[in-house]
Amino acid sequence: MEPLESTGIYFVYAALFHLVKHFPDKRFDDVLVNRFNREVEVMFHDTRDFIQAHFSFAPRNDTTFWRACKELELAADFKEKVALYKSGLGVELPATDEANHYGNFEAEFRNFWSNANYYCVFAGLDVPPDHSMPMLSHRPSSIASAEEVFAEVCRRREELLKTLPTTYGYLRHIHGK
Repeated sequence: MEPLESTGIYFVYAALFHLVKHFPDKRFDDVLVNRFNREVEVMFHDTRDFIQAHFSFAPRNDTTFWRACKELELAADFKEKVALYKSGLGVELPATDEANHYGNFEAEFRNFWSNANYYCVFAGLDVPPDHSMPMLSHRPSSIASAEEVFAEVCRRREELLKTLPTTYGYLRHIHGK
């Protein structure tokens, strides 16, 4: 049921990273074994939560499969993430800033499913938060700068939409007619 094929690749790299980190020798220290197992468990639980975000909030209910998705018991961790999102708080905040994220394996593996991922999925499935981030009420300049960025995104979207061919034109182009 994994809709995100690249997640399998992530698991291989992350597991290797943690294997090297926790087992640099042949001691097999119980503390290191337990920590390795916990890291792998967190990776799987985080991915389960992210998949639940896709399936539990999807608007479809036209088949037995989609109706069953609505009846599944959601994991407690996922329920907490939804509650954080709905209250306006971050879901999985990055451990580092954007400039240093990809050069920091620890941060990258720790935050595979980040706040941005959840916000994109929830917004894409038309699940808005109940409140904005509480901190924003104390930072009006952040709101103003975000509104400028959103306005530019909307302007650019309209500009790009004008350059798209019609479906008929696109189909003629790809079929060489």
